[in-house]
Amino acid sequence: MPPAKKAVTFRLKLGAGVLALLLAAIGAFQFLAANPFEKDDICFTEDVPGATSRFIAYTPVRCSDETRRIGPELGADYATLDFEDVDGDGTPEVIVASSRFRCEYGLEPCYDAWRLVAKVCPSCEPIFTLIEQRRLEELAPR
Repeated sequence: MPPAKKAVTFRLKLGAGVLALLLAAIGAFQFLAANPFEKDDICFTEDVPGATSRFIAYTPVRCSDETRRIGPELGADYATLDFEDVDGDGTPEVIVASSRFRCEYGLEPCYDAWRLVAKVCPSCEPIFTLIEQRRLEELAPR
């Protein structure tokens, strides 16, 4: 390959790498966890109810009818939705928590950083039970 073509290829790769790094730095890459409760007709809608996109809320709804709320809205600044078995019973819990990365390096600080964990029992009433609600003081602006 001629030297001029190698330089152009290198600059393109470098430019693409820098662009990917910048997008990651502002939190543009957000991947949703697979929903283990979809088989039970339980889905989650994402909403940004405030004036900015900082506060993100997730509401449990019926997959078959997203207008039917089946539990309380769970939200926090730069919240992400995840599923993990935190109590060791073999069933994952719903976790809505502020993203550490976005709170520390995002464009706006996290004034309302939380970790909320809810137990899900599709055949129980209520279906959702909040088992942890902890303010993440370490992510608040200093």
